[in-house]
Amino acid sequence: MSVAVAESSLGATLGISSSKERRERGPPIGFVQLLQQFHTITSLTLGSSAVQKVMNSYVTRVAWEQPYLMHMVLAVACTHHRRLVPTGFASGMEREFALVEATHWQAGLKLYQAELRKAAETRTLDGDALIGTTFLSVIYLFALSETNGPDSYIMEYNEAITRVQAPMMAGSGIPALQSALGILESTIVWRSVIDSANDSQGTFSSRAKGTNGLPPALVLLCDIRQDSSADTNEYHTILRQLSPLFGLGSGPANFVKLAAFGGRTARHFRPLLARKDEKALLLLSYWFALLQQVDQWWCLERARSEYLAITNYLAAKGSGRVLALLHHPGFTA
Repeated sequence: MSVAVAESSLGATLGISSSKERRERGPPIGFVQLLQQFHTITSLTLGSSAVQKVMNSYVTRVAWEQPYLMHMVLAVACTHHRRLVPTGFASGMEREFALVEATHWQAGLKLYQAELRKAAETRTLDGDALIGTTFLSVIYLFALSETNGPDSYIMEYNEAITRVQAPMMAGSGIPALQSALGILESTIVWRSVIDSANDSQGTFSSRAKGTNGLPPALVLLCDIRQDSSADTNEYHTILRQLSPLFGLGSGPANFVKLAAFGGRTARHFRPLLARKDEKALLLLSYWFALLQQVDQWWCLERARSEYLAITNYLAAKGSGRVLALLHHPGFTA
């Protein structure tokens, strides 16, 4: 298949004209080139080896059938491409690539939301395509260039919190889809990846009462007792599910476990962060410290910037109890 024919076919999938006039005036990189990059380069840099395998062998193939998934693929490929170009990349061309990226992201998100509404009405869904889109959404939101600066939480707390929660809320999509649509019953290719977010004992999603297995210093800080539970202590679920992450090794192999924590605890963090709770911010900083160990292009910059911004805020405004644990070597990466 020639590039022109493939470009035309892909344009039809996306509902975008591939006329000669459109090709002559842009975009700065074609749909086919972006798709090729995703297949040969980008997909092999996303998460654990299991995630990479599905992205490379399944997502690039099925995306031709699901426009919302294709748009997400192209958005992630475009943001990766922008990071691969030379440092002296012309600012005008940079703006063009940013526009292409944003266009695919917005179109994909709109179609994805429409597909979810359709699935809720008809109870028919392509679970694997929806889960793939959710994973790509998390990756894209982590990769956004609009990260929080070192003083963001001090200067513009509400805006910083909105930005930091975006990938966490996207990560909560899979549990929400399972609750609303039973999506995990219809997935095949993502099953092993989803299962890797936990172990056979359910350690990483545990809501077990009490203090067993929790770091003593954080138990004391968060006032967790032997009879504490999610119902009686607002930090309990966060700390219960964060604690086993401290024992994980570095590298992308544990990406799914680390990402799943953000999705599972997003709703627990939200009210705490809204009131500038210093204990919740400390626990969140530990998560970003751990995410740095994944050491992949799409999350490393965000993890570093958020960790620095949160710890700067706590260093300026935190109590002595929190400051004592701010850079505790037993908890941070």
